[in-house]
Amino acid sequence: CHTRFAEKYFSMKNVHPVVKEKKCEGCHIRHGIIPKLILKDIGNQVCYACHSKEKLGLNKTRVHTALKNGQCALCHNPHASQTEHLLKSGGSELCYQCHGREQFEKKVVHKPLQANGCMTCHFSHGSDETALLRKPEAGLCLSCHDGNKASFTEAHGGYPVQAQSCTTCHNP
Repeated sequence: CHTRFAEKYFSMKNVHPVVKEKKCEGCHIRHGIIPKLILKDIGNQVCYACHSKEKLGLNKTRVHTALKNGQCALCHNPHASQTEHLLKSGGSELCYQCHGREQFEKKVVHKPLQANGCMTCHFSHGSDETALLRKPEAGLCLSCHDGNKASFTEAHGGYPVQAQSCTTCHNP
């Protein structure tokens, strides 16, 4: 029945296990003409049947807006993808679909963003920190920038960086 589906998805690098096993009814109800509209549950609930909210970090204080709005499929393709975790695109490109590139890629671009993308500093689903940060802000910055180096202290004019928010002065 689904030859175009098979041609499109089974050749991709990462195929969702339930799709690979051809267990469409893991997510879909048997259907007639319009399968896309007949999921077993609404929004993210169909995903949570297999992917626990806690493991995804949805029990954290702050949760990514897409997940709050029940839209896993904004970032993930539920069938298959060329990128890890069934993401629709790789690296920061996925984030830039909603978060403006121009805000983060100005004349000087934060080196971790250039090298490894947004996920260097941020979680994608949920965090107890603001902006879905992996650690409290100053601690996160100081995990790469050595606050004990003389050059660091000199660059900050002796200002006590450990006690303050780095983004008060710097745009990541």
